[in-house]
Amino acid sequence: MARTGVPRQIVSDGARELHRAIASFRANHPETTGVSDVAHRVANLLGHYWEKDPMWVAFTRRMSETAATLRQTRGAHLVAPKLRNKARFVSVAKFVRFGRVVSGKLRGVTFGPPHVSRTPS
Repeated sequence: MARTGVPRQIVSDGARELHRAIASFRANHPETTGVSDVAHRVANLLGHYWEKDPMWVAFTRRMSETAATLRQTRGAHLVAPKLRNKARFVSVAKFVRFGRVVSGKLRGVTFGPPHVSRTPS
């Protein structure tokens, strides 16, 4: 801290093991705030709502079963992105997007771009 001074903000992933350390630091430096980053905050909310949802559980199980069936075959390029065990809801967007694309292909539907792009002004 000699070179940069006391931090104005501590950004964390919201992990419980960091709460005590951040609180301890803030006790000595009340001008410092502690916040969770948005990606982890949203991922934690998704996890809270989806973790026990029967449809989500069935969807992830089916994607895993399909991946196991397709691996080491000519259809291996159709294997879904791996959903990580730790911080799985941080990487959920590409997993869900893949499921939507495959579902659409099976129904003959074409999806638009997966994200909104801006044109330069």
